[in-house]
Amino acid sequence: MKDVRIVELADKRLGVFSRKRTKEEVYFGFSIVPSLDLLSMDAIQSAKPLDIIRPGHWGGVNQAYLLQTGHVGCIAHYSYHDTNSTGAAVTVYTNYAFVIDPLTREIFACKFIGSKCCYPPCPFKIPALEDCVFSSGISPREDGKWDLYSGVGDVGQGRITIDYPFEGYGSIVSNHDDDRDETTHRATMRVLL
Repeated sequence: MKDVRIVELADKRLGVFSRKRTKEEVYFGFSIVPSLDLLSMDAIQSAKPLDIIRPGHWGGVNQAYLLQTGHVGCIAHYSYHDTNSTGAAVTVYTNYAFVIDPLTREIFACKFIGSKCCYPPCPFKIPALEDCVFSSGISPREDGKWDLYSGVGDVGQGRITIDYPFEGYGSIVSNHDDDRDETTHRATMRVLL
């Protein structure tokens, strides 16, 4: 189980994203737990798959945001195997975004928001990761655009400027005025340790 991310929903329950791998497939998982007390590895592992990625591809949520509409905006990575211009095998990781209605599990606005060629040149850890960007998160800019931060080549960090990826689904609800983010973070660490 990888890529576990938790977001507080509008009704104060917790949305839990995960990436689950079976012998046949890898998928984005999503479940809802009523409270931090009920957040457990069993709750995470029982997550039902979301209909986001094609067979043979994989990905995971890197950052999840509650939106004013009650939907959740997700910054993610979307990955697949390919070959480069010389025919060598590469594992492609791209920056990805989508919106989910946590109550109906309906997915909206799936889109690629960045790829390795969007970033300044950066070395890569191994040749198979020459086309790899791994989303870190977004932050607003004063000009109305957003900075997207990402790992690059599995050795560096980069930043590009993008349009707001959740346009039409509400702005991000900020929890910085209270202690919910820290409480959720501590609970996540408790479950994962």
